[in-house]
Amino acid sequence: MMETDPAEKILVETDVSRGDAVRARMQYLISQNGAILTQTQFADAKAGALMTILGLVAVKGSAPAITIIQNPLEMLAMATIILSIGFCLVTLMPRFSGFKPDAEPPRHDRYTWLFMAMPRYSAELHGEFAREAEFGALLNSVATSNIGASRVLARKFLMLRYGFITGFVGCGLLLIATNI
Repeated sequence: MMETDPAEKILVETDVSRGDAVRARMQYLISQNGAILTQTQFADAKAGALMTILGLVAVKGSAPAITIIQNPLEMLAMATIILSIGFCLVTLMPRFSGFKPDAEPPRHDRYTWLFMAMPRYSAELHGEFAREAEFGALLNSVATSNIGASRVLARKFLMLRYGFITGFVGCGLLLIATNI
């Protein structure tokens, strides 16, 4: 027996006579979505800047390759900087777990951008959705999208934290190695 998704169990009050409350809930979710997307762009910008700085340090701050091989501390520093650049690259890579364009999406996911990206989704289907969608379905769709985007954001900031820590360690080791 297939288990229902928790997002489908959410009960949503759709009393349209309380229009202000309905608009306020939707506006909250849309504002939350905008904040998550802005933070994602900020994380990507930080990862790009850190990667650029560490790349310049690695290229300009180190001795020729033959000297690095002779100095194990400098070799460790460069390896740490390269690891930090790797964390930055992972931060920048777009990820969405389980996205299969040909699979049938869960019922609660019918109105998200992942569903819209599927090859069988058309302008006609989107127009039909815009005319016939119920408020509860729209609310669940935005909430589901926010949950997915926030999980991606959390992974981005975790990788970014690892990138900063290893970058600082690598630069510190490089400073020590070149001043010995």
